[in-house]
Amino acid sequence: MGVPNNDSIKIWCDNTNTVAMTANLVLHVKTKHVKLNLHFIREIVMTQQYEVNYVPAQFQIADVLTKP
Repeated sequence: MGVPNNDSIKIWCDNTNTVAMTANLVLHVKTKHVKLNLHFIREIVMTQQYEVNYVPAQFQIADVLTKP
């Protein structure tokens, strides 16, 4: 659309493990079978294009659209 965006894109997630995995570069034994998309997201978070933040489940507005 031609509109420049200088801020990082914020992703709100209600899973604390997901938020921690995007910020921490160390893979643990329990995460050895994580797919390639985690590495892709980590790279984007490290370049500060995206920012993954935690939001409690009761404040996750998008859940209304995804759950019956």
